[in-house]
Amino acid sequence: MSAFAVKVLWNRKTYDVKVDPSSGLENMREALYQLTGVPVDRQKIMPKSKGFPKGVMKDSIDFSGLPWDNGVKFAMMGSSTGIPDAPKNVKFVEDMTSKEQQELGNKKPPGLVNLGNTCYMNSTLQCLKAIPELRQSLAAVDDSGGSTGKRMTSALKGLFDQMDKSVSTEVVPSVYVSLMRQTFPQFAQMGPKGSGYSQQDADEFFNSLVSEMSRHLTKKVDDVEFGPHANAIDALFGIDTSVEMKCTESDEEPVVHTTERLRRLQCKIDETVSTLSAGIKLSLNGELEKNSSVLGRNAHWQTTQKLHRVP
Repeated sequence: MSAFAVKVLWNRKTYDVKVDPSSGLENMREALYQLTGVPVDRQKIMPKSKGFPKGVMKDSIDFSGLPWDNGVKFAMMGSSTGIPDAPKNVKFVEDMTSKEQQELGNKKPPGLVNLGNTCYMNSTLQCLKAIPELRQSLAAVDDSGGSTGKRMTSALKGLFDQMDKSVSTEVVPSVYVSLMRQTFPQFAQMGPKGSGYSQQDADEFFNSLVSEMSRHLTKKVDDVEFGPHANAIDALFGIDTSVEMKCTESDEEPVVHTTERLRRLQCKIDETVSTLSAGIKLSLNGELEKNSSVLGRNAHWQTTQKLHRVP
């Protein structure tokens, strides 16, 4: 069915509207909203031509069965909220560059190329990159050289910036990896018979990395509240705990109370654990062997940690 040019009177002004009867009343309402700014749910449209039903048209009306013709007249009631802005230049996703897609959140951020079993490093850095306060602290690092650890910390800032600006799906972290292996020789170990770099543990890398960065991220920045801490790492990751150690082999052995600062929580998993909180709670209790002054030998001790401050 072809479209018809109809006239709609609203607010003492007549509007020319193209109506396609096969598209239904909702399309006519949308066209009127674009012309007048009267929201669809406020519109009361009433036919004024012969052959059309009297009164306000309902959404259930058989729109295509009406006697349509050019010049059919309608009246509309309803208050306007303002004519909507004309759509700006539209750029479809398929026409965007990789960087534009990434800025809109339609493209995944680039990954890091594996440079000899560096998956442990890549996964850790991807997680740290998502912490804006850490990024701000890194931005305050002085780039004027210094120890290998400081240059590695500065290189991490540069690597994160490179990932932000990349239009590719991957970034090669060659500079950072070189400085990282100089700072932490244990991650430069080679496999047997020259088979390449050895596989490493992400948790060990995280502990080494944050410990080294704590020496260099000491400059205060706006979004990181240092509080009693001397560096951004402890301010962002520090977990203050109290530790109680009790000898299970002698009631005469005094209970030992200490405090400890952690930079990550462990989550133990066994057949009794079904939630994250249960796994963390389980990790706060442990056992160890240490000297007992009462027994005069190594004995079995039970340890219990309590959290006092978390990031």
